[in-house]
Amino acid sequence: MDNINDLILHLLLGFIQGITEPLPISSSGHMVIFEYFFNIDFSDLNFKIFVNLASFIAIVIFYRKFLKEIIKGFFIYLFKKDISKKQDFLYVIYVFIACIPSAIFGLFFKNIIDNYLSNILTVSLSLFFTSIILFIISNSKNNNNDLNIKNSLIIGSYQIIGLIPGISRSGSTIVGGRSAGLKRDTAFKYSLIAINATASNI
Repeated sequence: MDNINDLILHLLLGFIQGITEPLPISSSGHMVIFEYFFNIDFSDLNFKIFVNLASFIAIVIFYRKFLKEIIKGFFIYLFKKDISKKQDFLYVIYVFIACIPSAIFGLFFKNIIDNYLSNILTVSLSLFFTSIILFIISNSKNNNNDLNIKNSLIIGSYQIIGLIPGISRSGSTIVGGRSAGLKRDTAFKYSLIAINATASNI
């Protein structure tokens, strides 16, 4: 019976992770809420890696055509110097640049975040904060489609805030992209790719 209950709880947690990961509503925060109300502890690192890997795979499948073109263009420019593929090459570089700030921060402070900030109070306040910043940025008229090093660093810096449980990483990076002048679709797509690239390295 305990095995069945554990299976159901893990399936529910995986479902919550899958639903909340691509949305700007903090998957890690909802996992903390789930653990709090059901009085359970999903501290199993392997399980958390597994559900995050599943989210990463889902994003890759959803953007498979775009990623295929970008990655193909990256290597064509890298080895053949085809100028028509330069933007694809730069896009990949910009994604990696956006990963740097939060990857470094997470490397040094992840244990502190997990031990002292992964609680229901922090998550409640962070979810409220996320809703405010998303509301503020929702009426932004930015319509720039160009990525550059400055935009990437701004988005990467905003991603640091998203390491706090309850503050959505996709939400914070979208806000970063919009505040850097990117239009909504560009910011959203770049955000999902950047946060999943970062998550695979933290």
